[in-house]
Amino acid sequence: MHKKLLMLDLDGILNEYYGVFKENEIPPIKFGTENFLKSLIEDYELKIFTSRNKLIVSKWLIENKID
Repeated sequence: MHKKLLMLDLDGILNEYYGVFKENEIPPIKFGTENFLKSLIEDYELKIFTSRNKLIVSKWLIENKID
């Protein structure tokens, strides 16, 4: 079965971003994000888009068990 692609922004959608950009720091994960993503994974191919550094984002995803 071919899944539809769902693209999610990192800042403000998956984390607690409120407009204060810190280049080397990603805000904490939003409450409920893990369950939200789990509810989508069966029906969608999920992609996260962001202008942040890929290495920092990868580390944040692993630390928050979203990898």
